Amino acid sequence: MYIYRWKHRAMFLNSRMDEYLTQMVAGHELAHDIIHRDQAKGEGFKEFELFRMQNRMEYEANAFASHVLIDTDECLGYARDGYDVVQIAKMMNTEINLMLIKLQELIRLGYDLRLPMEPRSDFFKDIKPDLN
Repeated sequence: MYIYRWKHRAMFLNSRMDEYLTQMVAGHELAHDIIHRDQAKGEGFKEFELFRMQNRMEYEANAFASHVLIDTDECLGYARDGYDVVQIAKMMNTEINLMLIKLQELIRLGYDLRLPMEPRSDFFKDIKPDLN
């Protein structure tokens, strides 16, 4: 969760999440702080379902997280070597939908890549955290 109140910015993370999920959530919430701070002032915005990309702010937060968490040069290297998105995600130890977002962003930035599918808008709800 990210909030901005009384000129204080805060991100709250569940300490029981595994490292992988913590990084994804932190990248997403960091994006809200950097990109959407003005929208979070006052009553702000409330997220009840993380990573739903039906709205622009959630897609932007996911795109930001993909840039922070997925190395561009490594990703492009695998793509140029002919690996598909599933293989690249596995080799880079990331969630396939986050990888698809990264590849969409690279295409938007002018890289010549082909996507075999669109990322699911609700992929985050299917990630099973290790809450041991």
